[in-house]
Amino acid sequence: MEQKKNSSLLYIVIAVLLLGVLAYFFASSREVKYQWWPSMEHAEAEPYDFKLLEELLKISVDSFERYENKRIDEQLSTANAENSLYVFIGAGEPYYSAQDAEKLKAFLEAGGNALIVAIEPSDSLFYTLFESYHCFYSLATDYRHSSMSSKQVLAGFYADEYDDGENAELYPFAYKTGVKDTGEYYWTYIPDYNICPGDEPAVVEAGFYQLEGGISDMRYPYLFAIEVGEGRLYWHSNPIMLTNLYLSQNTNGTVGYNYLQRLLQPFSAKKIIWDYASTNPRPYEYPRSPQRYDKPPTPMEYVFSQPALRWAWLLLLVGAFSYALFGAKRRQQQIEVLPKNHNTSLGFVKTISRLYFQRQSHGLIFEKIMQIFHSHLRKRYGLNIKNWDNLAAQQIAQRSEIDYKIIEEILERYNHLSSQLAKPNVTMSAETLNNFYLLVQKFYEAEETRRQQPTA
Repeated sequence: MEQKKNSSLLYIVIAVLLLGVLAYFFASSREVKYQWWPSMEHAEAEPYDFKLLEELLKISVDSFERYENKRIDEQLSTANAENSLYVFIGAGEPYYSAQDAEKLKAFLEAGGNALIVAIEPSDSLFYTLFESYHCFYSLATDYRHSSMSSKQVLAGFYADEYDDGENAELYPFAYKTGVKDTGEYYWTYIPDYNICPGDEPAVVEAGFYQLEGGISDMRYPYLFAIEVGEGRLYWHSNPIMLTNLYLSQNTNGTVGYNYLQRLLQPFSAKKIIWDYASTNPRPYEYPRSPQRYDKPPTPMEYVFSQPALRWAWLLLLVGAFSYALFGAKRRQQQIEVLPKNHNTSLGFVKTISRLYFQRQSHGLIFEKIMQIFHSHLRKRYGLNIKNWDNLAAQQIAQRSEIDYKIIEEILERYNHLSSQLAKPNVTMSAETLNNFYLLVQKFYEAEETRRQQPTA
């Protein structure tokens, strides 16, 4: 009897355990499974896709147009461009053709704005917007963008500091590999040495991110504003920040939504153009089918198929060639020798310089002399000097092999005169300007002397 009770109790325990296991698997199977990797697809609901961004942009404007199949060069218009915002977002660079880039440039010059969110910029677009000497011209082809590995970053906007005079508001972004798990992610940024002062169009750092708990003044720029004509182009190099995970209030509260509102703050667009077509390569244009041999012959094919016509055609060609060789040569007019072209560029430069000098714009000429000197150092020696200090003098002397004292005297004189001109009601005399010009000219003469010296 006691043995039966023990057996019954054992069966009950086993049954309860089985029911518990079944209940666990049943509950687990009903949980939503997500793909925790940055797929970055349009119109998808995974954490790292852009469906929610497209829906939020739709309800934020009066008109929303989606480029599904047709490209920019087929439908982007400059009409009412000042009230339109062009948006591209994708994991890879936009697939722009040369015609697409020209059309987008015309849209920007007409007053339109553009927001391009991609890890890498488009070569075609940057080749169209910038001249070859611009620092951003070959940014993508030279792979000059960098990335930093971190689980979480704090993103901010430089304009907030300029407007408020205080620290910018920071938005936290943590890379998640699960509902409660975080992992390392490579956050893209562009080192600030890629932005060269004096380049046109100017490139301005608009957004940055920094490490949580790291060095407070260490910032990594990822958002750039470029003025093109009457419009402005914004390039955002971290598309993961605008995915469903961060824009959803269920997973990220209002942080991502507030960040999106702040990102769109410079634009007052009534119409948004969402370019999905440029996320895919253009279809391959297959070669035409080979010619058919059963089609009617051409006139020349018929001529060469008849012996009499063939000989008549050949005699006509020989006669025309003989006439051109012997008859036309006697009637050829004498060709006059044209005078040699003279280079008037130097005279133009002297004329413009004389006008500046007569207007007493000595301070402006002083700055132009130093800008030309800075451009010369960058093109010949690859130096991008930001601070004209002793370290800069050492770098210039090492690269150019010019006497250090000459360079040191130039920089000391420039810093002294710049500080004097910064004061109110201070002007520069013609004698001071001429002395500084001769000082810089001494560097060029030393450079020319070193170049003419025979190498060992």
